[in-house]
Amino acid sequence: MVKPNKAYISLKEASEISGYSPDYVGQLIRSGKLPGKQVFQQVVWMTTEEELRNYMSAKKGSDTNRWKGYANVMAGNLTQKLDVPQIAVILLYAVVALLIVLFFGLFFVFSTSVERSLDQKAIEKVQQQQQKTAS
Repeated sequence: MVKPNKAYISLKEASEISGYSPDYVGQLIRSGKLPGKQVFQQVVWMTTEEELRNYMSAKKGSDTNRWKGYANVMAGNLTQKLDVPQIAVILLYAVVALLIVLFFGLFFVFSTSVERSLDQKAIEKVQQQQQKTAS
C-alpha cells in the first residue's frame, strides 16, 4: 500500500500525468497493480505521483521485455504462462489435427490401392475378351 506521509493525487491528476483515463487508473488501484488508497467513505481513490511513475516505468520495462517472456515459454517454462487446462486444450487440438492428417493419408493410400486393383481387373477382363475374339 501507499506510505502514509506521501502526498496523494486524485485520479484526474494521475490521468493527466500518465495519459491513462481516470477510470483506468482507478481500475489499476482496485486490482492492486498500482498502490492507492480509498478516501471519503469508499468513494474516491487516490495514489501518489511516485507510485504512478513507478508503475509506468515498470509497465514500459515489461513491454520492452516481452520477448523474454516468449523465450521462457519456448524454453519449457510453459507453466508460467499457461495453466493446465490451456495446455490440455492445445494438446487436444494437436491430437485432433494429427488424426485428421492420418485419416486423409490412409484414405489416399486405400483409394489408390483400390483404384489399382480395379484397373488391374479391368485390364485382365479386356485381355480375356480380346483372347476370346482372337481365337
